[in-house]
Amino acid sequence: MKYGIKSKFLDTCYFYFHSVPFLLKILKSDASKREMVKPSSSDQRNSLNDMFRNSGSDKSTHHDYHEIYADIIFCSNKKISKVLEVGIGSNDLTVPQNMGEDGVPGAALRAFSRIIPDADIFGADVDPNSLITEGNIKSHFVNQLDLSTFEELQRFVGKDIDLLIIDGLHTPRADLNTLLALYENVADNGFIVIEDIAPKAAHYLWPVLVKILNRKINIDLHSRKNGHLLVIQK
Repeated sequence: MKYGIKSKFLDTCYFYFHSVPFLLKILKSDASKREMVKPSSSDQRNSLNDMFRNSGSDKSTHHDYHEIYADIIFCSNKKISKVLEVGIGSNDLTVPQNMGEDGVPGAALRAFSRIIPDADIFGADVDPNSLITEGNIKSHFVNQLDLSTFEELQRFVGKDIDLLIIDGLHTPRADLNTLLALYENVADNGFIVIEDIAPKAAHYLWPVLVKILNRKINIDLHSRKNGHLLVIQK
């Protein structure tokens, strides 16, 4: 799918105008500033690296996101018992920002299932053919550009999400829609990770959110291998 100047302009407008009520709501939070995570050990990071690689996920091959997830899972002040990843991945070449024919839909979900075997692992995607149910993994349809489709997903997953990963359609509008729709479903002290933020969005859009939210909750923008990543803790 082409993502031209008009689409970028609309996404920018959407980000600023639709984020205001959400930001005002967050600013009313009484959450205090605290240390988010401590660095994980090399053994812990290597373990996650192997898990992601063996499952076929690019979180540790194309990126080095496994280091961030190791910190969250092993060294944070939050036990991770429920995970939701929005963006399972698709091999359908007609789906915007698909993985291509060689991608492995659900690879990250399977990795998290092995990393945290006693957790409930949920996935959501716009491609019905990518939805999987196996072991402790369940999944549901969602269209990140249509806020109404999040209502069923909210009921399906429920409250107290300890780790919400936004890794679907990587546009400010899609990311913000997902953040707006699912923020209240995230548990206190829970984490939200927004992956693969485009360089321009990382430098011009999300810093506005970072600047405002930093007053009340923990939020960090990381520059990682082949991408930027935003980490929020409620």
